[in-house]
Amino acid sequence: MTFLILSLSFISGVLLWDTFYSVLIFIGLFFFKYTGKILIIVFFVLGILQGLYFNYPYIKLSNHVQNHNKIIAYGEVIQKRKNQIVLSVNKISKNYDSKTLKIKFKIAIYSFRKNIFKNIDENDYVKVCLILRTPQYLNPGTFNYKNYLKGKGIHFTSYIKHYNDIIVLKKVRNSNFIANYRNYIKKKILEKNIPAFYKGLIIAISTGDKNFLSKESREFLIKNGISHLFSISGLHVGTFFVFCLILLRIIFLRFNFFYMPFILSIPFTIFYVAFMGGNYPAIRAGLILVFFVLSLFVKRYRDSYDTLGLIFLIIVCLNPYVFYNISFQYSFIVVFFIIFYSKNRVYKSKLRDFFAILVIAFISGIPLSSYYFSKIYIKGLAANIIAVPCFTFIIIPLSLFLILFGSFDIVTSMIINILFLLMKGIKTILDCLGSYKPILIHSFSLFEIIIWYLIIFLTVYMISNIEKFSIRKINKSVLSIVILMITITLYNKISVKNNYLGIIDVPRDEAIFIKGSKKYLISTLNSFKQFDRIILPVLLKKRISNLDYLIVPFVKRNLPDTLEKVVKTLQIKNIVVNDNRICKKQYLKKVNCFNVKENDRVGKIKILYPPNDKYYLLNYKNSSIVMDYKRVFITYNLTKDIFAYLKFKRNNNFKLLVAYNFYMRNAENSLVLNKQRGQGYMEIFPEKDFIIKRFVNNRSIGLLNIIMDRKFTL
Repeated sequence: MTFLILSLSFISGVLLWDTFYSVLIFIGLFFFKYTGKILIIVFFVLGILQGLYFNYPYIKLSNHVQNHNKIIAYGEVIQKRKNQIVLSVNKISKNYDSKTLKIKFKIAIYSFRKNIFKNIDENDYVKVCLILRTPQYLNPGTFNYKNYLKGKGIHFTSYIKHYNDIIVLKKVRNSNFIANYRNYIKKKILEKNIPAFYKGLIIAISTGDKNFLSKESREFLIKNGISHLFSISGLHVGTFFVFCLILLRIIFLRFNFFYMPFILSIPFTIFYVAFMGGNYPAIRAGLILVFFVLSLFVKRYRDSYDTLGLIFLIIVCLNPYVFYNISFQYSFIVVFFIIFYSKNRVYKSKLRDFFAILVIAFISGIPLSSYYFSKIYIKGLAANIIAVPCFTFIIIPLSLFLILFGSFDIVTSMIINILFLLMKGIKTILDCLGSYKPILIHSFSLFEIIIWYLIIFLTVYMISNIEKFSIRKINKSVLSIVILMITITLYNKISVKNNYLGIIDVPRDEAIFIKGSKKYLISTLNSFKQFDRIILPVLLKKRISNLDYLIVPFVKRNLPDTLEKVVKTLQIKNIVVNDNRICKKQYLKKVNCFNVKENDRVGKIKILYPPNDKYYLLNYKNSSIVMDYKRVFITYNLTKDIFAYLKFKRNNNFKLLVAYNFYMRNAENSLVLNKQRGQGYMEIFPEKDFIIKRFVNNRSIGLLNIIMDRKFTL
């Protein structure tokens, strides 16, 4: 526990640059019975200094982060994907003639155009003309992309539109043997005449590169809960270590030197971790094996908790913001509970331990899955019982043969074909299990996560000690779990009473939700991907798992396909869409689908602004809904037409007018608005005198511009 306490103290010092609440972690560490409290202070101060070093680019370049301030950046490409590169910058200048500023930072550069990075490879030295932007956490409750980039050490993002914005100054041939060999294996797999679905899976399991996974293969892995098998972790590294150990023991069978196979296995394991991309779960597993081998020589077997805590401290000191990385959190939490189970178990059985570890890994990941993705895939437990043994004893060893003997074409071709047949067989078996809907659950708060992990802690303790448990101990444990469940239920009942009205920031879409006596969603449903990743998590965070009304402002080409998936995901009673062709779809037979016109009421919403076409509920050019909800006028785009319409109708007796996008000048004094798109979503609480908050980076920074709980005239 010593190293874990020091790690948390270090992290609290680092996060002080993000939030002052990290001091609470630092204060809480003093309640542990730990004598070296001076070390807690030392590591807290070291964390503050490390945070200053990490955030120095933000401080130094604060004047350059503007909407229209272009800079010239010079640096090396350290990562390349289809429409994205990560650039390690070493100097910048405001224009071609100005002096250069030497500063090191990482920036993720995106492009909407295809093949704009086609001629750029990793390790190339390039010159880029771009606008620096800071990553934003747009919608609380959704995936925190800002923290994801922080975990990778990326400080800024930018977009480039033209081919001339990026120029290669120096083409550097990759001299890294491991990277070249990995690319050679990928090329061999891509050249095989097998479906792209399986090519991506074989590349992911053999090289750790998941960029070749198709959309269908990613959905297949997520729905079946086996994505972790294609993310290189302790399972793969441990299998490789045992595989090398067995081969080396066979080679050194005649020699009477017990330690030699262990010693020689370590370089091979380090090579494997580097070959597979060196992600944090793989590094964690590799370090555990290194400490295990070292303990054989020093004859000092350190406690498993101390070893895990020491590895945690080493990784955090190298990159403190890795604490935000999902795979890092998942890896250490699952390993902690597995160690806890192994230390407390009474009855040892390989078969029982196998199933117990599968169950523990599944339940210990539920709070994190709920917090980040708001979904739990129950099918994953059954799928893992089938897939994990096959991967452990067949697929992963075959992928190791592919790595070790990849230079032999005959062996490579044979192994790829066998892997293809195995993957195809597993897919067929998992498809026979059926397709089950994921359990939708709201994004957990920190309080709920703590309570759930207490329940998991008690559950794992009961699984490991069930043989020696007396009736009294079982009753106490069950009673404790029941009390914790009641606590969560009461907490949810208190929080579910809140009524919300909010506008979600969705690219090329509008999304307005209302939670009162009825639940509404107004959205153009641009794509199901946006709905699934942005809108749905926000709704679940607000305890909205079903809808009374779904209002579609106007019909897009892909609306029928998107709407079908939305109806299968959420329970919807009524759909408002001004297109009879949509209402006649087969999947809407059990849903009340109807049209509306001006001044019609949909629940407590009054529809304003007349339609200009039979297929559009509102004006297509404005693509905005104007509605009256309890004398609150809400519109996505406030244009001159809408403004004139409200004035013409003399709708001036209202408490509040909220506009998400604003296209008129000199009206800040009379409107509550969000002037800059992409700065988070608005929340309004209609039952509490229309108190309005604006959230940016998950912080409440006060009112949008004005709190208006009074009547005013346009």
